[in-house]
Amino acid sequence: MYWLEDHATTTMELTQPPAAVFRQKGILLIDDDPWFRAIFRVVCEARGIPISTVASLSDMPSVAALKDYDLVIADYFLESFTGAEIAEYVDAFFSQVPVVIVSGSQMPASTHSSWPTSIRGFMTKSQGAHTILDFALQIISPIGTTRDRVANAN
Repeated sequence: MYWLEDHATTTMELTQPPAAVFRQKGILLIDDDPWFRAIFRVVCEARGIPISTVASLSDMPSVAALKDYDLVIADYFLESFTGAEIAEYVDAFFSQVPVVIVSGSQMPASTHSSWPTSIRGFMTKSQGAHTILDFALQIISPIGTTRDRVANAN
């Protein structure tokens, strides 16, 4: 499979998500990096996982639309809001929606202690879209092993 023409040929093992994972629209990725959004979309679509991507909250019809997703993956460093601020909205209004924070750089552990409870984990983008997706699927799986908040999934 070719991800992008200028990247190396990449093969991946396709695994289906656990049964009955998605009750709503699936996963929402909020990230201002168009390359990461594109790669994450390809990985999700290859596995048959419903995915929506936006660059920021302003690209959504309303903040209330967050409740329509099973899981939100948000970049920590966005132009208007941080991923943690988005999680605060989720926590206040839609506490049943888990959030995974991603970033291109490692976050200090002290940052994690002040996050809202809806944040279930933090992962660096360098871990790869497959690993981030696998972690996210564990969170929303009915038999998942990652239901408790995870400070860092490294």
